[in-house]
Amino acid sequence: HQRLAYHAMLNALSLALSLCTAVRAQEIEFPPLPDSAFDAFVFHLPQSQTDAAMAKFTRQLDSLIAAQHPDTLALAIVRRRLSVLYILITQGHIAANHSIASLRFINAWKPVSETERSKSLQVLANGFMLFGRYDSTLLLMDTAIALNRRIYGDVSEALCANYLCLARAYNNLTRYQEALPYINKSIEIGRQVFQKPHPLLAKSIYVRGVIQANLKEFQAAVRDFEEAERMVRQALGETHPAVGNVYQMMGDTYNDMGDLETALNYSRRSLAIREATLGVHHGEVGYVCLYLGN
Repeated sequence: HQRLAYHAMLNALSLALSLCTAVRAQEIEFPPLPDSAFDAFVFHLPQSQTDAAMAKFTRQLDSLIAAQHPDTLALAIVRRRLSVLYILITQGHIAANHSIASLRFINAWKPVSETERSKSLQVLANGFMLFGRYDSTLLLMDTAIALNRRIYGDVSEALCANYLCLARAYNNLTRYQEALPYINKSIEIGRQVFQKPHPLLAKSIYVRGVIQANLKEFQAAVRDFEEAERMVRQALGETHPAVGNVYQMMGDTYNDMGDLETALNYSRRSLAIREATLGVHHGEVGYVCLYLGN
């Protein structure tokens, strides 16, 4: 029995390894994004877009630092955008350092730009989440929500993002019941703000699906994932990494429901998209490979 168990485990590991070392899929070309796309973290981006933006904003930062009298607001914005990029590649400490510097420059600009300060608070909160600083995340979001209500009122894209961030933090803390009201508030605001499919609203619906799955409400989770999938495909395209994210969560959920064939189907679709858009060495690809091996 022990030999059979080892044999089964080795087969699973071999499958994972063969998937991880497969020939690189034909990478899909994506057009460059506008600079403003990096003012907030929503979904993972194709590797080509991330690499191009990292090179661009690094050059901008070097140029600003080299200037005799640098524009502090421009420095704040470029540091925030670099922070988003480091969140995308899961370098939380570097992301947080850039966000803290961004806030310092914004506070030095007179008069202080409250809209730019709000954006940097949101990015810093996401950076803190990467390395488990949830107390700081919750504190920053309380400040950002008060600020955005003063600027925009009770319905805005910024508040949709703030409540999403709060829900993700409580979900990561396994406080799922506390996360639900915040994610529902984010979705409610998003449906009022966005007149057509939008990545931020799709992310909120996707995160509600994750929370429902954690609460073992699998049918509700599947409904949210299906809506998020439709919205992401309409807003970002059929082969965007965000579609791969949704497919993998659908695979996880069907696996928890005991439907292994459906789970495998969604995970394989997720793997194909992630390999083609993120590259075969990306951590998200490794996660799906390990999942399929298991």
